[in-house]
Amino acid sequence: MLILQQRIQRFSLLFSILFIFISLCISSTVHGSGLTSPVTQKVYGGRINWIDAAPISSTTTRIFISTESANSMFYADVDHSVITPTYSAFQPVPDMDSDDGYGKSITSFAADGNSGYLFSINDGKLLSCSTTAGTINTIVDSNAQSVTVYNSMLFYLVMEGNIKLHFGSIAGNGTFTESVSSPIDVGSGGAPAGVRLLVNPATSLVYIFQPGTSPKIYESSETYSSLTSGSTFSMLPVVDLGSERDYRAFGIGPDGRIFVGAQESVEPAQTKFIAYTDDHGATWHSVFTGIGGTSGSNIAAGGTADAYYVYFGSAVNTNKGEDGSWHAMPNGGTSETHSNDGAVFADPNNSNVIYLTTDLGIGASINSGVDLIEIDDGVEAVQVNDFDMNSDKTIGWLASKAGIRQVKDYNASSPTWTTFFPNNDGSPYYSIAMDKSDTSGGTAYAGNVRLYRTSDAGSTWSMIFSTEETAYSGTFNYNSRVASVAIHPDNPDVVVVGINSSSSGVKGGILITQDASSVDPSWAMVDTGVYNAEVKDLLIVSDSGITTTIYAGCEYVNDGVTSSYGVKTINYDVPSGISTFSNDMVSSETETNITNFGANSLAINSNGDVYAAGGNSTNEPRIYVMAVGTTTWKMMNTDGLPLNRSATAVTIGKDSSDNETPYIAVGEDIYYYDGASWVLGYEYPVGTDINVLYWDDLLVGTGTGLYAQTTEQTDLPDLKAGSIKVSSKVKRKITSKVRAVVKNIGTAAAASKVSFYLSSNNSDADMDNDTLLATKSIGSISANKSKTVVLKWKPAKNLKPGKYYLKAVCDSASSIEEMSENNNTVVSNKITVK
Repeated sequence: MLILQQRIQRFSLLFSILFIFISLCISSTVHGSGLTSPVTQKVYGGRINWIDAAPISSTTTRIFISTESANSMFYADVDHSVITPTYSAFQPVPDMDSDDGYGKSITSFAADGNSGYLFSINDGKLLSCSTTAGTINTIVDSNAQSVTVYNSMLFYLVMEGNIKLHFGSIAGNGTFTESVSSPIDVGSGGAPAGVRLLVNPATSLVYIFQPGTSPKIYESSETYSSLTSGSTFSMLPVVDLGSERDYRAFGIGPDGRIFVGAQESVEPAQTKFIAYTDDHGATWHSVFTGIGGTSGSNIAAGGTADAYYVYFGSAVNTNKGEDGSWHAMPNGGTSETHSNDGAVFADPNNSNVIYLTTDLGIGASINSGVDLIEIDDGVEAVQVNDFDMNSDKTIGWLASKAGIRQVKDYNASSPTWTTFFPNNDGSPYYSIAMDKSDTSGGTAYAGNVRLYRTSDAGSTWSMIFSTEETAYSGTFNYNSRVASVAIHPDNPDVVVVGINSSSSGVKGGILITQDASSVDPSWAMVDTGVYNAEVKDLLIVSDSGITTTIYAGCEYVNDGVTSSYGVKTINYDVPSGISTFSNDMVSSETETNITNFGANSLAINSNGDVYAAGGNSTNEPRIYVMAVGTTTWKMMNTDGLPLNRSATAVTIGKDSSDNETPYIAVGEDIYYYDGASWVLGYEYPVGTDINVLYWDDLLVGTGTGLYAQTTEQTDLPDLKAGSIKVSSKVKRKITSKVRAVVKNIGTAAAASKVSFYLSSNNSDADMDNDTLLATKSIGSISANKSKTVVLKWKPAKNLKPGKYYLKAVCDSASSIEEMSENNNTVVSNKITVK
């Protein structure tokens, strides 16, 4: 995260020592500073891996998406009963959200409209669940490769020596029953990433596609509903496809036409290539679409066998995929979003409606790709990489894997977020910096493999630097990117960029310009000599308009040939433009150079003490501090921190008594320093990536979005409704036992009452029409202890038979001051009352 210090007042050595002493005294009186539950900021969207949709009625379609975030799966409903379809906000699939640990790897899934169940593959496991919590089930433990659903039959591939097709029926309650004829041996060889499984809607035959330069397409001998243990698969001829293209996409039209798709040529002149066959591969027709971009993830079709559209990434064909009918989306209309070359899906209830991946997240079209709209509301899957804000906390800029965002009126009740893709560049953005001297907040720099500048709040952007320029050939590579950008606080024309590459070895560097606002700035590479710089973060400290110190936090890399590590120091003379580089990061304890350290993030407090957070070569967390007035670094103790994870971010915040203290992110947890050790301030769901911390009170940029938290005293109780259990089937006039568990996850004891409600919905927020059954006292619960309260419930005779839920609400009278008031309600699984 970019952190800029406006100006640090230097003192004599005597006053420096005094300030260090005062700083230590303050840190020793830090008070307990837990963090409140995160409040989601409206930064929606993210990288979408796959899309599927199922008709849950004749007028309602349920869309499912998998994301490249800890929030693995989302769903939303589309209402087709009105002239213009309406879209509900997306919400996480309860059993596959950020605290379930499935992460980013769900790329194959299929939905069944009859049961409402979702079947997905994660790390070789085939899972099933509905949109109701507590329904997750494992069908296959390992080696599952691809899955599809057709007419409430489930088909999936498993690597069991050979590729084997398993299949069976899906009941109305989501239960899968494998056929006695399953599995069928498909063929030998591996099943590479991207293998797809489809049923031909015209012939009802089953097809398996293996991507590659020599793709394999298997066709079943019988229809999907007539497969037996004697069924076989044969490979279609693909000799006409050649071997010069890497075929990644597969699809089948309503008339049975089989499509494969690939990229033609190479960047930056690549286009989309399609081939199709109408005779089981005997003849393949090649179509050079002329539409720019790479291969999409799949090929989808919408319409009837006589007339249908074909969709391939950001391209649409208006005539069955044939030559001369390919167009880029939007196809002549308007666009709220920029389509990219990911998955696309046609709505099963209305083939004119399509869903597609966009640079922002997920988009839709109601007119076959003529116009595009964004439907990201509720998709918490934005990978936030950097954030910067003005001192008034009114305007901020955010860099993410899904575009640049600006927020206005942040400290008001309704902030406004606007999304930008500079010059339609949809590549992931890693760094952001705003010019604090521009009081309008409209000047900012955004970095991916290029660096863009705006001076009019994003209306226009200029590219002022690129790692792809021939001048940097051999220095940078295709993975080199602008990982950090910093603006000089006293001279905004001086801008520094730090380059980092994810490739093996070191392909990073540090560059400075003194004319950043010009049309074509000139950049000077900092001469690091034999030392290398894989930059992760930059910090500029200026003690005058002339002398500037630039700190570059560098990744730890050592491949036996090249290396990078630690915090580099650059003394920069602004008038002359001369930079003096120092590789030394000297330990105050050993007086030797610190080499076994990679710095991920830098911060500075109001005294001028500089902090560097990261890890060593064995991934142990390390936090160093260089006190103002000194040139050596002291390692802070790591008491209280996990031992096997690096620190990914640091900021200087305040405790509940307004004292300054560092906050760091280690794994999915946030810690603060209490003067003696690190204390857990908040624990995000397992698998959450925390990329940036920014103090306001605290903004946390993660792999799922941006969240706001405030500090609070930790000597408070926090009652959490942990679970509620009751039989899934109960009878009226018969007593059933309902057990609710309440746990105190705070630090002080508290007594509570628990209220039980009967409800027709499973929402922990919508309780307006719920019926109060009883309220029971539970007594005092000590910190980190739990208690169970039992309700004897006899459903009334006049209760209408049907499906219900029970809810337990602790501290139902809101009589206790707690750390959080957002975890007091728990909802049971669905109950059938007879």
